[in-house]
Amino acid sequence: MFSILEVAILSMILSGKAEPFFCRLREEGGTVCSNGLSAALLADDTLRFTNFTEVSKDPDGNYRFSNGITAWHSAAGGIRFSTGISVRRRSYNTFDATNGLVCHLGSQDIAACDRQ
Repeated sequence: MFSILEVAILSMILSGKAEPFFCRLREEGGTVCSNGLSAALLADDTLRFTNFTEVSKDPDGNYRFSNGITAWHSAAGGIRFSTGISVRRRSYNTFDATNGLVCHLGSQDIAACDRQ
């Protein structure tokens, strides 16, 4: 299962933009983000974004992107993406990204990525 914070981080990676945005769960299902991407849950381990990219998560928590982006755990304890962005946990609900954004949980159904 994906958290709203994971969806926001993946949306940041897929958009390629380092501009602040937020994502929120929709009552009818799925997630909509202010950076122009939305995501629908296809299965507990697979999301489809509105740019037609599917992201799945294996039992070990590794991400698989249908568009060729790769992700791996870095030696520093974060996740590196082939887009050049790395994300590292600062606290339970806060992640720092190397593109200058900090993604955090705003509430149970809202996550935001803001400038540091």
